Amino acid sequence: MFSSWLRKLTQRGNKKTRRGHATTTRRKASRPLQIEALEDRYVPAPLYTWTGLDGTNNQSWGRGNNWKDQGGNPGVPTPGAILLFDSTAASFNSHDDIPGASTFSSLTISAGASYSIDGAGGTSLSNTTVSVTGNAGDVDFFSLALSGTSSVTKSGAGELDLFGSNTYTGNTIMSGGTLLVNGADAFGTGRLFFQERNVGR
Repeated sequence: MFSSWLRKLTQRGNKKTRRGHATTTRRKASRPLQIEALEDRYVPAPLYTWTGLDGTNNQSWGRGNNWKDQGGNPGVPTPGAILLFDSTAASFNSHDDIPGASTFSSLTISAGASYSIDGAGGTSLSNTTVSVTGNAGDVDFFSLALSGTSSVTKSGAGELDLFGSNTYTGNTIMSGGTLLVNGADAFGTGRLFFQERNVGR
């Protein structure tokens, strides 16, 4: 009789066990929680180099044959890409006909010669870092507006001409060459810095 009553009071696992007047608690062994940090991975922006090789319209940004990606394949630049205009192009005239405000990581002109970049009505470069370096000739931005947080940096010889109606809020930094503007809004609303004494001469 007593043994039957004792078996009913005895419980296993994590529950309390009563043995006569003594009460004990069984607990499962705990394991420490292990947290593994995930590795940070940075995916670089794709690079597109201007070639101007389209036989029908060698100035249009919207034609894939005027560009090449890092693998040498033609294609229209995707948003957030890096744009490069260098001395290997077949045409040093380019026309932004991609509708609306295009946002790229950066646009760099390094050709050692003159370059002309203009835009169709309603087009602009938004939130794009523009760099002009190593150009012996003129680099002209005709009717292509710079907007958003875009900024402009000019270094090396040559001349940079800003003729668009710009609203960009980034800085314009001149560390070499000559700057020519057409209108008070050419610099947008950002600040203008001259880092060399002969800038503008």
